Order: sequence, then structure tokens, then C-alpha cells
Amino acid sequence: MSLLSDTDREFLGDVILPTYTGSTAVESDRAWLDEVNADSVVYDNADALIIDLPDRLSNPFRLCRIFRRNSDNERIFWVSNHYDPMNGIIRLFGFGVHPTHRKQGHQRQYMQESWQWVKAQTWFQENINISVHDSSPALANVTLDSSYDAINTNRGAITYRANVSDINYD
Repeated sequence: MSLLSDTDREFLGDVILPTYTGSTAVESDRAWLDEVNADSVVYDNADALIIDLPDRLSNPFRLCRIFRRNSDNERIFWVSNHYDPMNGIIRLFGFGVHPTHRKQGHQRQYMQESWQWVKAQTWFQENINISVHDSSPALANVTLDSSYDAINTNRGAITYRANVSDINYD
């Protein structure tokens, strides 16, 4: 039996951003995910990314979405997040860009657009207060919104923390 409210269902649906649309990763995405992750030492197969939707959103859960470019419907990247509504936290667990689309600014574009989406979602407004992103070393050279405070560095990875309501991408 599903314990999802209408707000939960809205959150679990497609993420429609100005540049991209994200849908939950499903079995038919397996070959594409394996291609994206062929050179990854962390995600060596799609099993970690094809995750059943939760039947309730009150406990911690993970979701992986694959984002397509709206202009041509081509799959560009996947994003895996851990949501902890009990503690009001979102964590970025993984981000993978298809080899033909790397180094084209997709991660930064996604970050900017996704925060606007997050701030507009009723589920986030009711459940999430803080976002903790473990960022890749390449992101360390990117100037993020001033709402992000670097709170930890570890071997080139920077942990950023920001209140969702404070992030202001225009």
C-alpha cells in the first residue's frame, strides 16, 4: 500500500527545468547508464542507480533521475540524491555526464535550474531545510551562489552547505 500524498506524488514525478527534464531512472536506461559510468570507479554498474520509488517519503530515501535536454530530448546526465526529511537534508550522491557531453557546463546549469525548482516544490518547503553537496574537485574552482558556505575540504572535495530558502539563482 502506498502512503504517498498528492505532494509526494508531485515531487516524485518528472522534474521540468528550463533546459532539462528529469525522469526516474528505469531498467530501459541501463545500457546508457553503463556507458556514462564506464570510466567511473564509484558507479561500476547501473544497479546502484536504478532504484524503486519509495512507498513513503517520511523516511530517508534515494532517487536517481536521468535528465534530457529539452531542445532535442537527448539524455545528457544522471543525478542521484539522498533525501532525509527526518533531518531536513538533501545530499548529492552522484552526478554523471555522458562522455559526449562532458565539459560543456551541464553540471553548473543543472545546479542553477534545479535550485529554482527545489524552492518551488511544496514537498521541499515542508520537509527540507538544508542541502549538503559533496562536490567534485572540478567544482572547487567554480564560484557558487554566495548562499553556499564551504564547510569542509577533504582531498580536493569540498562540502557546501546552504539553506534551501537562501539560494538565489536568477
